Amino acid sequence: MVNRLYTAKMALMIGLGAVLYPSAAGAAANAPATAAAPAAVTEPAAAGAAAGTDLRVIPLRAVDNQGGQLELRGQAGQLQFRVPVEAGADVRDARLRLVYQTADAVVSERSRMWVYLNQQGIAQLPLTGGDDALRADIVLPPELLVPGQNQLSLWVQQENSRGCDADSSAALWTRLDPANSYIALETIHGGRDRTLAGLADPASFFGAGAERIELLTPAGRTGATLKAGALVAQGFSLRMPDSGIAVRHRTAEAGALAGRDGKVLIGTVEALRGLVAAFGDLDGVSGPHVALRGMPGAGPLLIVTGRNDAEVLAAASAFADPSAVLPAAADWEAAAVRQSERRTRPLQEPGRSYRFRELQTVSGGISNGTEARTGLELNLPADTLPAGGRKILLELDYTYAPNLSPNSVVNVLVNGRYASMVALNDPHGATVTKQRVLLPIDRLRPGTNTIAFEPMIGSDGSSGCLVRPGAGRSVAISGESVVTIPDMPRVASLPDLQLFASGGFPYTGVSDARSGPRREFDVVLTADDDATIGGAWTLLAKLARTAGHPIDNFTVGSASRYGGDVLMVGPAGALDDRIASRLPTVAGTVRDALRPALAPFDPASPFLPGLSSGLVAAPAAASTGASRGAIMAASVAEFRMVEQAIDWTAEMSREFREALWPDRYGRAASSLSAIDEGSALMTAFENPLRPEGTVTLVTAASGAAVEEGIAALVRPALWDRLSGGTVAWNPGTLAMQSWAAEESYRVGTLPDSWHQRILFVNALFARNPVAWTFLALAGLLVMTVLTQAALNRRQDS
Repeated sequence: MVNRLYTAKMALMIGLGAVLYPSAAGAAANAPATAAAPAAVTEPAAAGAAAGTDLRVIPLRAVDNQGGQLELRGQAGQLQFRVPVEAGADVRDARLRLVYQTADAVVSERSRMWVYLNQQGIAQLPLTGGDDALRADIVLPPELLVPGQNQLSLWVQQENSRGCDADSSAALWTRLDPANSYIALETIHGGRDRTLAGLADPASFFGAGAERIELLTPAGRTGATLKAGALVAQGFSLRMPDSGIAVRHRTAEAGALAGRDGKVLIGTVEALRGLVAAFGDLDGVSGPHVALRGMPGAGPLLIVTGRNDAEVLAAASAFADPSAVLPAAADWEAAAVRQSERRTRPLQEPGRSYRFRELQTVSGGISNGTEARTGLELNLPADTLPAGGRKILLELDYTYAPNLSPNSVVNVLVNGRYASMVALNDPHGATVTKQRVLLPIDRLRPGTNTIAFEPMIGSDGSSGCLVRPGAGRSVAISGESVVTIPDMPRVASLPDLQLFASGGFPYTGVSDARSGPRREFDVVLTADDDATIGGAWTLLAKLARTAGHPIDNFTVGSASRYGGDVLMVGPAGALDDRIASRLPTVAGTVRDALRPALAPFDPASPFLPGLSSGLVAAPAAASTGASRGAIMAASVAEFRMVEQAIDWTAEMSREFREALWPDRYGRAASSLSAIDEGSALMTAFENPLRPEGTVTLVTAASGAAVEEGIAALVRPALWDRLSGGTVAWNPGTLAMQSWAAEESYRVGTLPDSWHQRILFVNALFARNPVAWTFLALAGLLVMTVLTQAALNRRQDS
């Protein structure tokens, strides 16, 4: 009876939260699958919660580590979610609701879903194909939820009625309803004082399920204030396990500090005086200062301030360094902090061997195997060109358990793609040393790479396609295993958005003897609205996370000298003409597709300039509606004839170029079906005003679309797919198209030895097989001519 009453109370509290916050009503109630998506909701004390009690409804999509569709695909798929619990809080009750649907072809009696919390099994759920969605309400044991980051994992075993082959496995899926799958978390807060040391886990500051970090600056902000905000965002990003953190900027004004989640206020003491009048102790600030305060009736407030812009910037720089030890106090005199040396990730040089224990390990992550993925990280210099027929050599030392099915294997993945496998086919188990595994070099990329090992423990045929292994690990790979990286040509070729995504080059400021010294760059905002600023801060926070250290080698504002590298963010209609006129052709096409559509015969339409001029003059010469209609019909007919003629001649040259260089001259128009006014564009090209400088532009139809587009882009589901010179994506559907760079240029010197030159030529031909074919044919032609000439000469003699 007590449990029923308590459950009824929880339902009532969720319902009250839904009434107070209508956007969350669909998730908090027993609503159908088409209900509206919820936001992270906090139940205020006035709504019936006891003093010190906090109830939050956290959508699973808000705490998804990858940011993609909530799907578990294949015979064995996983999804992982982070469940943050505030430091000093006790979990009183936690409930998980899952609304899910499975593919029709699934074999119900051999398919199921497991729920794990911090590696502990919680529940086992059925999987049933059909049109009806299943709903599961699961009680999460409060004692398993600890302060900090907790991991909620879903794992499925699915079998297709058509069999266990690869095609049948690819057709399997279990999909969560993002609007109705959530966690309801009730916590009790004691009477404790917050300290800056608690920001080592920023989730406790922003609140469980908060999707954005909210940073506020005064209306009269300067370039130094904007840079300080970017550094603070980097500090939070480098301290959080989630690699896709997003920032929301707001102008600091009356009422902007309301709300239960934590906020950050950045500016000089004088600029903030009216907003934080209650904190008179800030009048004594004598240098760079970071303070943590509690707002009456609101959440915590982090203040980054100083007496002038230079001191504000110094305070933000100190906070940006994750190695700085935050004090167990509410105030921090950042001027007393010694600035640490620039920390960079160690590079693994081509042509050398490394033991696994010397490399950065990678654990967790989404796995499609029967056990969690483990792996290691390789950081190649930015000027490497991994291409050709050379191989990465792994010499593995590993042990695996006895009594595994003979079809058990360990898949080896390079940057998330299958590259090779290791068989586990000894029924007695084995200890293996120096097992050689060769991986193709073209799976690597400059910057950060991952080599992952994913166990796939097979079945004996009677229990289905896959079986869930025991609690222990089936395979253990030794740290004495060795990876040998083959030698590669050392030339940095730009633009390359994959290089930008994997290491932030050339913006991260990492010095490299070959690719040049530390480079300064400009962050140019094409608009000064809050959304554009928030989008730029989100992108800079992601770059810092990618580089592994704070980035401070930039200036930010609405103007630029374009003297080097430029990172430009903002609405498409406000681009500098010097940059807009030099956009790559495909980027210009996509930019036009992002703009709001005009009327077909609007005289202002940029697509019909010739036709528009004719239509403007026609009504003046005509006196009746019939004559105006005839003139319009004639104009349209003439325009279409000209357009068809131009298209026909263009098709001839376009098809010829695409046949020879399909990667470089791919058509943009055929790939824009998923791109609309809510989509975003990212393109990189050589600075038209400074040779060997790079301009990277992120734009959309409006500032709000820029902010939403970047917030989606920085999640791994899209970020890991960046490649080529231009990409366009839809943040709602996660559809992304990419196009190769139209014009490339090199940073640094060409290969300076014959060995490097041979590697360089080999890499170029490996990346351009058509050119290799033409060269081979040309060589055969030359040999034929020389042979014929030699035969003729011999016959004459």
